[in-house]
Amino acid sequence: MREIKQLLQPGQEKHIDATGDFIYCKFAERTVKVTVGGQPVDMVAGDKMRPARRFSDFLIRNTDAENAISVTMVIGEGDYNSQIIRGEVSVNPGIRGANGQWVDDTRSIKTLNVSIGSIEPRSYTAGSKIREPFTASSWIGGLTVLDNSRLLLCDSGGENWRSVTGWPDAVQVEPIGSMGDGAGAVVGNELWIPVGAGSQPENKRVVIEVYDAKTLRFRRRENTEIVWTGAGEPDISWLTYIPESQTIAIYAKGIGGTIHFLDMAGNYKREPFPVLASKGKWGAVVRGGRLHALGVSYFNSNKDSYVFDSVTLDQVSYDERAMPHIAMNNLFSALTPRDTLIAIDYSQVVTEFALEDVTISATGSVSSCDQSGMLKADRFETKAEIYAERLESGRVLLSGEVVRAVLEIYYGKYVPDDYLDYVYKVEAEELDGVLPAVISAGGQSFRAAGIKDDAAATFPQQIKVTLREGLF
Repeated sequence: MREIKQLLQPGQEKHIDATGDFIYCKFAERTVKVTVGGQPVDMVAGDKMRPARRFSDFLIRNTDAENAISVTMVIGEGDYNSQIIRGEVSVNPGIRGANGQWVDDTRSIKTLNVSIGSIEPRSYTAGSKIREPFTASSWIGGLTVLDNSRLLLCDSGGENWRSVTGWPDAVQVEPIGSMGDGAGAVVGNELWIPVGAGSQPENKRVVIEVYDAKTLRFRRRENTEIVWTGAGEPDISWLTYIPESQTIAIYAKGIGGTIHFLDMAGNYKREPFPVLASKGKWGAVVRGGRLHALGVSYFNSNKDSYVFDSVTLDQVSYDERAMPHIAMNNLFSALTPRDTLIAIDYSQVVTEFALEDVTISATGSVSSCDQSGMLKADRFETKAEIYAERLESGRVLLSGEVVRAVLEIYYGKYVPDDYLDYVYKVEAEELDGVLPAVISAGGQSFRAAGIKDDAAATFPQQIKVTLREGLF
């Protein structure tokens, strides 16, 4: 008896060399087509095929055009029912994704109270202005995005730090104590900000002040191998995090300026990259597998910007995976969790731009009391494909990608296209007229089980979504 395991890609057919009297489908999460001697047969887990005569090979095909499938077949002589299996069985808890592979069970339940605000669709083209919430009253030379509603501002010398809350609808700006010498970045649950430490040539080092990203309380200091140069104050423009390679990139003054690439312990991962004048100084955007070190005049021109591969850290052509052209003089820019760009011009106008063609279908808010007891009730947007109607009762009817809409409003960012591979169960007060409604894929994701995100629901209501880790 021989056990054969195969991972079949969407629509893939494989030729299997195996001799036997029967084929037993030990595991297949969906139907597969098995062909022996030119005779195709659909099989599911538990099915046995016993051809009229002994075979030496067969074909197996994944009939699903969208999802991969994991299959285990048993090939043997005689009859499978006569086989007796003895021994010990160990069980490793796990769940299946759309590719049929087992992954660790990291599922948790998000209990979300969802309400919908605006249902008027708004469309933006790449590079177009979304909103212009405010004009700063004092000079901005550094911008740090904490989340969808909070920013930090400082001047180009790393002074005059200000906290911005209520972005973008109810902006409030308050002065805060100095936090560093340049714009920082959120790394997990922490905020990392670069600081030029030391005053003598032998101890001038760039260090990283690490804060709690929520409370802004100081946690610790991380040393780096970067030596800052020049007299007076250090010229440090920005720090950014590149998750694809777990790299910290910092713009710090050298001869004309230098971009440094460090590991998480502060050691160099490659040689420093010298820049011309202040080219690449005015903001860092990590997007689409690229680090864009931005210039002053316009984005992704070979005149003012540098572009690096996020994994190899090598410089690449400025127009490779380019960001859209934005017609403004850039003083500083930063990416938001929604994949939009906040940019500041020389008149100190703070503006948000679209980086791709997008249609905002609705806005809403989600409050949650999961585990930590923290509430989240900020209003966010979704680009889910939905039909929205405000009913006479004041409630809002959504029809279409309801799960996508709820997740995007909750997380405050657009979910990836494979988001259903992270969803395992949805419990709602009402879905498609059913009170209450439960949709479950068991140990499979919605995508693996072929469950579509297509339902109708009225809001406000409470929805529980069972998700595994790794959506972002």
